[in-house]
Amino acid sequence: SLKRRNPSLIYLCEPVKGDEHTDQYVPKPVAEAIRDNLVQHSDLNPPNRVELQRLSGATVTVLESAVLAARSLAPPITLATSLPASPGHLQTAIIERNQTAAVTTTHRPDAPHGAGDILSGLFLAAVLRGGQRQTQLGQTMASLEHIFTVSGETGALALPAALEGIGDLTTLPVETSHD
Repeated sequence: SLKRRNPSLIYLCEPVKGDEHTDQYVPKPVAEAIRDNLVQHSDLNPPNRVELQRLSGATVTVLESAVLAARSLAPPITLATSLPASPGHLQTAIIERNQTAAVTTTHRPDAPHGAGDILSGLFLAAVLRGGQRQTQLGQTMASLEHIFTVSGETGALALPAALEGIGDLTTLPVETSHD
């Protein structure tokens, strides 16, 4: 495998299995193959709440249950998204074996399709730049929020316009806990 030839290679497996609104994106055998054969070999696993439930078999309702579900999986780092928080807010969390970092943002019920894929790419870029996980998460979420703001209510991600000012962003506040 590529990982054996280059141990420093980082493998992010986007589970692409579904969300709150559209149920499952792929046929059940494909979803099972992703769960059973791909996710378990990844370094980074970025599921939304629904995907985390399907991957782990656990009920995920808040950050604490997401932590338990993520730690039952093989990947050392899970970027759990769309976790319910206070009314009108969602959390995004990096969950590792002994540490969790989370950012709370305003829930955007009409977020454009593809936001999770952009989030995964932004997070992978932050990981490749290095630094501490909470900084990576804060930068990632600031970038995503910037993209949402520039995109407005169009229903589509305005990436060319949003990417112009993305390098000047600060990070969003991150809460960290050590277990």
